[in-house]
Amino acid sequence: MYNGSGCAAWRRANIVKQGWNMAGDADEAVVRAFQNILQRAPTADEAAVWRERSEEKDAGAYEISTYVAGSAEAIALTDLIFRLFQAGLDRLPAPDELHAFVNTLRRHEQTTPQVCGRILDLAPDDFFAHDKPLIDRLERIYRNALDRPPTPAETDGWARSDLPMADIAVAVANSAECQARLNRRILILKNRMGVVDDLAGVLQAGRPLVPPTRDVASEDLFSGYSAKKSELSPVKGYFVDFLGLKTRLDYLPKGPELAGCAAGDLPRNAGGLYAGISEFAALLLAVDTAKGRTSLTVGELGAGWGPWIAAAAVCGLRTGFPEINLLAVEADETKCAFISKHLEDNEALGDTVHLKVYSGAAWSEDTTLYFPKGPGHLDYGARPAEHDEESDYRGASVAVEEIPAFGMATLLATYDRFDFLHIDVQGAEYDLIASSRDVLENKVSFMFIGTHSTLIEGQLLKLFHDWGWDLISFKNCGFAYDVSKPTLDGMTSFDGEIFVSNPNRVFETLCLDL
Repeated sequence: MYNGSGCAAWRRANIVKQGWNMAGDADEAVVRAFQNILQRAPTADEAAVWRERSEEKDAGAYEISTYVAGSAEAIALTDLIFRLFQAGLDRLPAPDELHAFVNTLRRHEQTTPQVCGRILDLAPDDFFAHDKPLIDRLERIYRNALDRPPTPAETDGWARSDLPMADIAVAVANSAECQARLNRRILILKNRMGVVDDLAGVLQAGRPLVPPTRDVASEDLFSGYSAKKSELSPVKGYFVDFLGLKTRLDYLPKGPELAGCAAGDLPRNAGGLYAGISEFAALLLAVDTAKGRTSLTVGELGAGWGPWIAAAAVCGLRTGFPEINLLAVEADETKCAFISKHLEDNEALGDTVHLKVYSGAAWSEDTTLYFPKGPGHLDYGARPAEHDEESDYRGASVAVEEIPAFGMATLLATYDRFDFLHIDVQGAEYDLIASSRDVLENKVSFMFIGTHSTLIEGQLLKLFHDWGWDLISFKNCGFAYDVSKPTLDGMTSFDGEIFVSNPNRVFETLCLDL
């Protein structure tokens, strides 16, 4: 697709490239690239490597600068700006602020302390002015960056150093303690921001600065929550997954095949069970993002036996959340009875875990619907209908009974926020979400939706694009056109997946709840 601004950037980059390849020798190009982008001279080893590479592979100044601009050291400047904002202003930067300050450092227009001084000047109460007591300014930096006051030794050391406050803030922001505290939080924002480097158009606007979240989760995030294989052992009557979560075989359609199984490996694919790796990654990313908060809140609409709230509770208890709030909505009475039992099986109910279960359907409004009569606890495709009909959306004959239905505003009313909302409502997902924009945007950070037709997937993708939400991962549902089926939903062979984040809520989590 033609893009005028992109075309102009490409032309500018190539003009710069041609000019650089005609300029100077390799040594000069290496020094210039390192000074401009990393604000330091290359080491003797680095200079030698690039001298050799330029001679053997005809690498000119442009290629050298491209390498330096894409290096881990250059990208680390982005992390530094995040930490400086947190230390000075108790918030993380907006995209335009991030771009501006990173590019200022990369173009060597100002030193790091000078940039930090400009950030401190943004404090609305002029707190960092020279006439403010050092101890007060110092404590504010420590509280913002490290969530603790400075020790007496630290206070005394900084007082004797006679360094400007900007230099102190840089040192605190660069400390291992600050980096460890902010690393996971800024990862989320880095996934949705790119940095424009005018030096040569090397980094394109919008380019992720780290691998996509789903890749990070599969290789890094899981290691923080997976049970050790040595701790996993088969339990009679249960299937045990990589989290150590026990699920009664009675709940699973393929339960008899899993008798005595304890799977320590990651669920790379669904394997006939209820979820694959991306669905677990979605939950774990939401839990990990909420670390440091006083509570974790997770909801599951179309809950079945409550696998996702149970997994959230197990992970939340291990992480040490002081309070865990769980919401489950399930239309089938038999499955409803499984929810608290599943939590009890995993020792995930107690004084700090609060469970609320709605026996009914999640719907676009509060109303009464019709649902197939049980026992159908192994049928995970049943869904409610607005009318008393003799056959369902799949064309199967059914006998129905009335059940209550609840709109999103009713379900979420008593909660201030949801860190994760899992929705699997068998074809009602678009109407449910589209009717609930205000409550979702005000309360929900991450949302995973099981999708049940290609039409619904397109509708949801357009909806989230219009809302400005971020799409973290997407997979189409399985679909086989069949004219004998009464609906498109009835032609779906397996669920699709949409995992999205609400940038407003995630940003607030990162800025205010560290």
